[in-house]
Amino acid sequence: LQESQITLKIEIPGEYHRALLSNRGQKIQELQSKYNVQIKFPDRRLRENAQNENEKNMDDGPSLLDTITISGRDTRCKEAAEALKALVPVTRTVNVAFEHHRFLIGRSGETIRSLMQAHDVNISIPPEDTHSDEIMITGTTENVESAVTEILKRVGEFEEAAEIRRLRSFKLSFDVPSEYHVRLIGPRGKVVNELRAKHDVLIAFPRSSNDPPDTITLTGYEANCNACKEEMEAIIGEAQSLFTQEIFLDATFHPRLIGQKGRNLKKVMDEFKVEIRLPRCTDPDPNLVVIAGKDEDAVYDCIEQLRREEEEFLQERRQYISPRVIEQPPPPPRVEVEIKGAPWQLDMQSEEQFPTMGNAQATAAAAGAWSGVRRF
Repeated sequence: LQESQITLKIEIPGEYHRALLSNRGQKIQELQSKYNVQIKFPDRRLRENAQNENEKNMDDGPSLLDTITISGRDTRCKEAAEALKALVPVTRTVNVAFEHHRFLIGRSGETIRSLMQAHDVNISIPPEDTHSDEIMITGTTENVESAVTEILKRVGEFEEAAEIRRLRSFKLSFDVPSEYHVRLIGPRGKVVNELRAKHDVLIAFPRSSNDPPDTITLTGYEANCNACKEEMEAIIGEAQSLFTQEIFLDATFHPRLIGQKGRNLKKVMDEFKVEIRLPRCTDPDPNLVVIAGKDEDAVYDCIEQLRREEEEFLQERRQYISPRVIEQPPPPPRVEVEIKGAPWQLDMQSEEQFPTMGNAQATAAAAGAWSGVRRF
């Protein structure tokens, strides 16, 4: 039997009509094609009149602005009506911890935009200054549910990552005498890099003068930090068990001992199976060198060779360095002496300087006394 044609009216609030007609009515066209019906929304030209009528007869029934008509076969109209109602946007609130919002938004909003496009919903995240946990998701019921599921899944991943960060931020500090730090670091950082990779931890040695000179800090999982500490203590224990001797080698000889890129120093250590620790710039004595090894004889043999090499170096140095030329200080500036009132500067004819005293004989005697004649 052929089904009769009917016109079915359904009420959907006018505020949602714009969303239903979005994308040039694409969703409505799909419904009409799928169910072979015709769907009509309130005419825009009649909206103003319908709104006035609605205001006058608010208690008489539903507003004409909310009424949508569906024309077609009986069963198909009912199916289309249900499908149309399913397209009505709904809003759901989801609580997401404020500290996870930045991860949900992503760099420059990339993550949140991809979520909205993938699920065809609108996601509203509260402003940062409100510190609110509520996120609003608007869209069709089906799309909202899928978006909520995806968001909660990502929140779970955020929380798991946060817990991992918390566990990995465990810090363990312990003291190791600073003279053994070089052994833990190794040549070109080889030992410390192997420890970091093996235990998946960060190892921090003191860097500035404000840091405790002996303190080493490990950062990572607690179990990993403890395991790394045990291995480092074992390395130090082995170093402390070595036979150790301190000798004084002239600091000017140290570059010769080290050689280009440390090759000479490495050669000596490999030859005698010893460790040679040279002073650092912060050490009080720049000449103090420490030699350690498992074999006591090897340590003394190494010391003997180093002393020979030092003596040869110093002899060469004295041979090729010329003695200093002691510079004589410049002579003091010449001081001109001006003599005034000397006997040879007096005026013998002046009565003021040579007054007449008694008779002429006395005067002559006086004059003779001041004359230029030498008396022997």
